[in-house]
Amino acid sequence: MMKSYVLIFLSIAISTVLLAQTPSNPQILPCGTAPVKSEWLKRYQANPAAFEQFSRNQNTLYAAMTLQVVGSDNGVGYISLNNLMEGFCDLNTDMAQTDIQFFIHGDILFIDSSSWYNHSTVLEGAEMMFANNIDSTLNCYIVSNPAGNAGYNLPYAGIALTKSGASNGHVWSHEVGHNLSIQHPFLGWEGNTYTYNNPTPTTVTYDYTYFKDSLITDTTIIDTAYVELVDGSNCTFAADGFCDTPPDYLAIGGWQCNAQGLSNILQKDPNGVDFRSDGTNIMTYSNDACAAQFTPEQIAAMRAYLQTERATYLFNQNPMRDTITATANMLNPIAGQVQQFDYVELEWESIPNATHYIVQVSRVNSFSFIEYSALTTDTSLIATNLQSQKDYYWRVKAFNQGYTCAPISPNETFSTDDILRTENLQTIEKFSIYPTILENGQQLNIEIDSRERMDAQLALFNISGQQLINNSLLLSVGKNKSTINLPNLIGGTYIVQIRTSEGVINEKIIVY
Repeated sequence: MMKSYVLIFLSIAISTVLLAQTPSNPQILPCGTAPVKSEWLKRYQANPAAFEQFSRNQNTLYAAMTLQVVGSDNGVGYISLNNLMEGFCDLNTDMAQTDIQFFIHGDILFIDSSSWYNHSTVLEGAEMMFANNIDSTLNCYIVSNPAGNAGYNLPYAGIALTKSGASNGHVWSHEVGHNLSIQHPFLGWEGNTYTYNNPTPTTVTYDYTYFKDSLITDTTIIDTAYVELVDGSNCTFAADGFCDTPPDYLAIGGWQCNAQGLSNILQKDPNGVDFRSDGTNIMTYSNDACAAQFTPEQIAAMRAYLQTERATYLFNQNPMRDTITATANMLNPIAGQVQQFDYVELEWESIPNATHYIVQVSRVNSFSFIEYSALTTDTSLIATNLQSQKDYYWRVKAFNQGYTCAPISPNETFSTDDILRTENLQTIEKFSIYPTILENGQQLNIEIDSRERMDAQLALFNISGQQLINNSLLLSVGKNKSTINLPNLIGGTYIVQIRTSEGVINEKIIVY
């Protein structure tokens, strides 16, 4: 089931499936994108000059992306919306060097499907994408388990990412690189382990069966790649085919870099020349702390591919993308105000250039556990599912379709109670207020018959639980009558409350 938040027969040709395989392996792998050069990339690398008009075009290209957040059948497990926005910010920060920027097209979409949320094969992921894709955009699905990988790119369908892969680091940028045609610098070493002590071959064969899915019935599929040399003499056809991505034989996830951004692992090319892999390239499998950049040749290919094969992404070259620098000024509730637990109205000031707001409520100030989260285009909302007699923190993050890097607001606090609860007070024989329907500015009369002399508190709340009056009363034995001058009130329902040491009494009034 797909739904949008504004608070807000699958048929695949075998040729397409061949380009999107997944290891059937319980180990979590960095990337499940098939290690195969597309026919377009082969044509491009055979004659880059034929694409110069695209690769040399230095205008920023704005590409549409649809965000598809997947949860379980009962709607739990979604990625934190704040983490999603931070991940989208990281993606555009990485892509800034390419002069390609993504913008969020339409609403963020939410899908409740346990089988897609935790899918074991890319074929299941393809089913998810073909059932839910929005045309003319790059569809990115954030799930719990994308077929045992941190992420994968399915040509002509979309990208699937783990929640952690979409939250930070360079996994998202890595898969976008695949979507825009480029491959791993270590192409050919997938499924192989490099061993320095063995002679390095001039070609490497890799078992493509490891990446196939159930639609392929062959018992084995073997491909061969040339091993790239340090002197660059075969760089145009070896490995990924780019000459400014130096040799890399490390198809192992998360390898560490030294201070120069090079692999700690020493390798030897077929000519016996020692080298270390460049861990700064986003398309390697280096640790996230190493990765930082695409090379000029990779960038030229991505831009050419986007303008020729993915030009449908470019339908809007003027998306809302203005920078947001301000944080939300919280209006209500603040400073620990007591709120009606099942009707808490959260309100903040509008932020310049913001079109959407993410609101989060938590019982811990680190927000490591989110009790309530909402996405809205308004500057207020009502939370109805909080617990009574608890202390809460809340915060707001603003964004627009092209800019999600705004800082989140400082935390504000409130407490909850059942302020509309009425209890049987043995010492109060009678409690009445009149009139119960009154004009703004009209006085309110209160009569209380008490069996004992006691202290009491008289309070007035609006329906969201905000306290407007808090007066002390000294009740004598017998009849007590008070006249209350109400503050200037807007039309609506209000609660008059009497509280003693025994409990509380509530009565409604309506102001018009």
